Amino acid sequence: MGHHYVPQKYLRGFAVPSNAVVAQHSGSEIWRFNAHSDRGPTGPAPELVGPCSVLLYAGAPNEISARNVVQIDFADKDGFRGTCVPLFTDSEFAKKFLAATGDIANGMTISEVGTLEKLGSLLGNLRRAHTTHVHFNAMPPGNASPDPVQIDEVIDRVNLAKAHAECIRPNV
Repeated sequence: MGHHYVPQKYLRGFAVPSNAVVAQHSGSEIWRFNAHSDRGPTGPAPELVGPCSVLLYAGAPNEISARNVVQIDFADKDGFRGTCVPLFTDSEFAKKFLAATGDIANGMTISEVGTLEKLGSLLGNLRRAHTTHVHFNAMPPGNASPDPVQIDEVIDRVNLAKAHAECIRPNV
């Protein structure tokens, strides 16, 4: 994979994160970027690495849609109640989640979200279905797990990374 340069003229109007990496490798899209938008909280932030995986409900068709993707109601330490979608940066994290969840997870399957376009579409549909947060590499309560991130912040980052990918011009 060669280096890619993004001419400044393509970046006008975009606050492309300096840590966003989007590339094609062996016909697959890969990406890595900070999961918080620029207006998000400070401090350590989860990184979104793709392709990523989601869980599908038991018996759901093998189709990634807001209806089929597992969503979990939660309450944070301040009493805020919301709904999150577990999003895994590696299928091993998804397998650990399923194992730690026990019988409740019986029949759930892991499905890969292979492109930023698909991820952006899924997150937008989940937001319209009132999902409030994305929980990266989630684990059931009582296990170490990062805090959920507001879905709007993750959508902002996905959109910035997509814009970054559209601006990339390979070296010739």
